[in-house]
Amino acid sequence: NTTKLSKTAENYYKSKENLNNYYSNLRNKGFPESYLTYLAEIHARHTNWIFTPEKININFDNVVIGENGNGANLLEKNYFSKSYLSLNSNTYNVNTDDYREYNGEPGYVNASREAIAYYMDPRNYLNEKYIFAFETLGYSNNQSIDVVNSIIKPQAFWGRLYSNGSAGASNDIVTSSKDVGISAVHVASRIKQEMGNSNYSGDSRVGGNFTYSGKTYSGYYNFFNIKSWSGKGSSIYASYAYENGWNSPVKGIKGGASFMYNGYISVNQDTLYYEKFDVSTTNGHYDHQYMQNLAATVQEGGTKYVGYKNNNASYLNTAINFVIPVYNNMPNYAVVAPKVGSVSNYLSSLKVDSSSLNGFSYKTTNYNVYLKSTTKTVNISATTYVSTAKISGTGKINITSDNQTQKINVTAQNGKVRTYNINFIREKAKEESSNNNTNNSSTTNNNNQNATTNTPDTSKKPVADVMNHSGFKYNGQFMFGINVGTNVSKLIGNISAYNKYTGVSIKSSAGKSKTNEIFKTGDTITITGSDGSKTYTAIIYGDVSGDGKITPADYLQIKDNIMGKYKLSKERTTAADVNKDGKITPADYLQIKDSILGKYKINQ
Repeated sequence: NTTKLSKTAENYYKSKENLNNYYSNLRNKGFPESYLTYLAEIHARHTNWIFTPEKININFDNVVIGENGNGANLLEKNYFSKSYLSLNSNTYNVNTDDYREYNGEPGYVNASREAIAYYMDPRNYLNEKYIFAFETLGYSNNQSIDVVNSIIKPQAFWGRLYSNGSAGASNDIVTSSKDVGISAVHVASRIKQEMGNSNYSGDSRVGGNFTYSGKTYSGYYNFFNIKSWSGKGSSIYASYAYENGWNSPVKGIKGGASFMYNGYISVNQDTLYYEKFDVSTTNGHYDHQYMQNLAATVQEGGTKYVGYKNNNASYLNTAINFVIPVYNNMPNYAVVAPKVGSVSNYLSSLKVDSSSLNGFSYKTTNYNVYLKSTTKTVNISATTYVSTAKISGTGKINITSDNQTQKINVTAQNGKVRTYNINFIREKAKEESSNNNTNNSSTTNNNNQNATTNTPDTSKKPVADVMNHSGFKYNGQFMFGINVGTNVSKLIGNISAYNKYTGVSIKSSAGKSKTNEIFKTGDTITITGSDGSKTYTAIIYGDVSGDGKITPADYLQIKDNIMGKYKLSKERTTAADVNKDGKITPADYLQIKDSILGKYKINQ
């Protein structure tokens, strides 16, 4: 897919003096060293092309985190290796090693963080085909009807809408794009991307029947898959066309082109890359994207290049401007594609001396096991959910100290490793730990021959007294002061160290007992003391979704709550009030965004 270097260009590229001069030119513009060899090779093929860096003042890792929200980046699961797909609980089913489709997008699932990083790294686009993801999207006189027609010609539905088929549609695309001020090739590529080559006559996006407010309509056109959220129609796409009066193909073309120009290009999301990834310098970040398909930048960019190459090759010799993002603290080398193979590296069971660990969960990676003082060896056994994963660290283990950790590594088929830690604490170490008020949990005893037994409950303290020594803040209803990632065993250990007779029960919002997992907003903590029992609800400020983390999903829930699209429960409303002013406002959502970007630390 690349043009052959002419002899002149080849000699230029091989000339050390010319190459060094060109490298200096790129450095002066603001390109990092890791971009230079890619751009120099493209320059040797297309000396008139212009490369313009745009500094994005965000760390690359934070950008990837910001784009990792539920539904923000999807991939068609039947066309990608499992290593490209997310392992988050809202996507991946551990028991079946399968993936749940994202709501409303049949066949598509959330992409993995590794896949997002791969597609977001600008250096992975720096060849003469995929660099068109960075082509600026204003109208150009060089974008002829022939190029547009070559892109949309495979779409047979144009034959039902125009007497001269795709040629007539191409004329309308070029004319409408010129009126709007947008690239005609971009409009054609977007229509090709969104509509595919389907020729289903009943497709409501291209004039087929649909209902709206109980009535049947036809003859409306939405070639861009722009959605309506009014909920009044049987098709979210045809409803949008109806609400905007797109009752002819040309109105649908021009309306969609105007939507892209006004909503994206005019606010500096003026390349395919910026339409997909909301990281441009003037329009906020992460929550204003045209498409969810993570691969759209590559797919559409490639479509544009092929259209030019096959039908208007002279355009490739003109001064095309490419705006290329540059992030802070980028990896030294371009992010590589996720390795092919299953990514499942979860254990389905973990046992010590044939007894399952108390509170075992495939998601929990740290466990405390208390042993008798005379214990010299233990036997660890484990199984995985999938046969392609490999285990190391099991078998007969010598206990050589009173406090030692055994690592059990689980390696997925694609090479990704998950480590489970078992902390073995012999009786002597446990007693010293209790006397020194450490955070070790006494509730993780295992029913095996080496485990110690619980001491009878004979000397409890009042609940308030216990909570004052818990290491956390509390009021009559909530427990807070919980940092993100804090394990529930810290609370259990603190209370046990103060008064080992006090009862502590922690449950998830779904009612599942927790002894060695992280705290999440909505967890309930029941303390049983000498004066009875008291239950508190855990609050982690910023963890609105209740997954124990602070991610873009949290501030999106706040936005939807403010706009009336989503109603938060009482505990999640409390977690959403990050600035603690008693109200849920955009100020809270902005503090969460700044926290994700590392600009602000939320006070728990």
